[in-house]
Amino acid sequence: MSRPIGLRIIRCLFLLLALAEPAVGQRGDSTYFITGTVVDESDLPIKHARVVLSTTSYSRQGAALSNDEGRFAFERLSEDNYRLQVSASGYRTFDENIGLFSVSRNLRIVLHPGKKTDETPPGEPVVSASALAVPPKARDEYRKALIAEKENKFEAALKHADEALRLHPPFAEAYAVKGFLLLHEQKSAEARAAFEKALAIDPSLSDALLGLGRIYNAESRFAEAERELLKARSRDTPAWQINYELGRACMGLKKNAECENYLRQARAASPSYAPVYYLLAQVLLLLDRPLEAVPEMETYLKLAPEGPTADKVRDLLKRIKEWNSGKDEG
Repeated sequence: MSRPIGLRIIRCLFLLLALAEPAVGQRGDSTYFITGTVVDESDLPIKHARVVLSTTSYSRQGAALSNDEGRFAFERLSEDNYRLQVSASGYRTFDENIGLFSVSRNLRIVLHPGKKTDETPPGEPVVSASALAVPPKARDEYRKALIAEKENKFEAALKHADEALRLHPPFAEAYAVKGFLLLHEQKSAEARAAFEKALAIDPSLSDALLGLGRIYNAESRFAEAERELLKARSRDTPAWQINYELGRACMGLKKNAECENYLRQARAASPSYAPVYYLLAQVLLLLDRPLEAVPEMETYLKLAPEGPTADKVRDLLKRIKEWNSGKDEG
């Protein structure tokens, strides 16, 4: 009879810690971009060329069509090795690997006459023409906002985001950035308004859906959080933050098996983010698997030894090990 009682006590103790772990307020380090212009051998722009970006980490990042000036852009990219494929009717497909580390890339891609190769499968997501039509000055302000955000210069980042919106009001991505900056300042109502404006312009913008999901999680509106985050997840291969927030939402909805699945995916994509280990340990305890929770808690303590719940987690680890030792002796 001692084992069920011990598990119940351990689980309750751990659940009491959940309120002390703060939610993340930023999106991560996705601040790089790949832009370019597609031209023919005469240096004339090729419009409506299909540009597909994929990575070695997952199967497909997304796709875009070049605009009337031959330009395309992929924003908010993480450091990685990318594969860029550009195709157009009557031209051979351009196919090149691009390393995106510490610096963004601006490319000039020349397509040569011939038959297309490696045709991209149908059904890839295509970036809207409006996203490619952002004026250069507004896009520059937007990039400055991303860089300032990464450097934790939040006041400067907000000024750049506002300037981008002044220059180009229907700029969904700039509204999304502004939303996260306002979240960092704990201005949830203003952040929500920014995310909603972004979605009014582009209903499928993943960052804005993530932002709304995070706000709903913080307000314990878990069903609404799950709804918005699943929309974001269906858009492209999801960022780890989406899986992490889905884990939080599913825990609130008592969907523990789904919660575990999302958190394991988030952990695999961002192994240095301490809170994901904390939350994964919590759901493993809810699933009556305390010994599996032990390495998650130990990793949490390695990554955040001075975290807000570190001392309590150490105490709980001790209790679990004592419980397991007593079980073995019994």
